[in-house]
Amino acid sequence: MRGNTGAGGLDSALGLEIDFRREFSGGNRLTLGFRALDLDFQKSSDAAPIDLEMMFAGLTVGYTFDL
Repeated sequence: MRGNTGAGGLDSALGLEIDFRREFSGGNRLTLGFRALDLDFQKSSDAAPIDLEMMFAGLTVGYTFDL
């Protein structure tokens, strides 16, 4: 399980990823997981204020193989 947070150009960025990994013979691995990312951005300008809130979530799949 991994988590992260960030700031800077964004007001906030939060992420969480949970992975389950199965190792096979010969160094091969299959990874299945879930990832969520939440972004919050606000900016006031002369033209128009910007207020953006987004959340991305979904399945992650990976396969690592050894040559």
